[in-house]
Amino acid sequence: MTETPPAPSLAEERSARIAVTLFPLLILAGGVLAVLTPDTFTGLGPLINPLLGVIMFGMGLTLTPPDLALVMRRPFPVVAGVMAQFAVMPLLGWLVSVLLGLPPALALWLAGRYLPVDAGSMAGSILQIVLVPVLLGLAVRFFLPSLVQRCLPALPWVSVAAITVVVVAVVSGSAEIIFSAGLLVLAAVILHNGLGYALGYGAARLLNCRSPHAAPWPSRWECRIPGSPPAWHGSI
Repeated sequence: MTETPPAPSLAEERSARIAVTLFPLLILAGGVLAVLTPDTFTGLGPLINPLLGVIMFGMGLTLTPPDLALVMRRPFPVVAGVMAQFAVMPLLGWLVSVLLGLPPALALWLAGRYLPVDAGSMAGSILQIVLVPVLLGLAVRFFLPSLVQRCLPALPWVSVAAITVVVVAVVSGSAEIIFSAGLLVLAAVILHNGLGYALGYGAARLLNCRSPHAAPWPSRWECRIPGSPPAWHGSI
């Protein structure tokens, strides 16, 4: 029998909805501010990895053991997502760079052709920034469920703030390149992300994925491959 994680509370739903609504505005405001006054944020670079860890830790806090058990029993969507991130998105980046005629300095979707990539170092970074914080968050939720439950409505805002600071740090460090490339970079980013979202949505529709809960944070979804057994639930 498939175990379904509990639906988010009204406080979680309201907090998540507001955070998701304001998220694009905060990102745009942070990016514009970083481009206009890059020197103000030059010291934020070393905070990028720790902030990414904070975001992953918050994601771990939203997970429960039943979530992980369901992923172990039905791993296909997770595997598909990983493959899309490390195969489909770089290929889309290459396609965008070809279509727009990007110079090599801007065609970093093509990592490995223009830049040497240390696979071992990358795997270590993923372990430190993603896996360890997620497992720590899961452990904290397991041992301190009441405390975590009270903190859940604030988690979207923590993630939004952390992502905004990451964007400011990255953009301020690349302000000169952004100014020199101008609208070409903007078009490339919009096209790359737009294609990625379109393909992800299309694949979800093809695999009959749907969201039974309205709350965007933490999002709950269920997928059924056509012709497979009854749908399963998970959370991201």
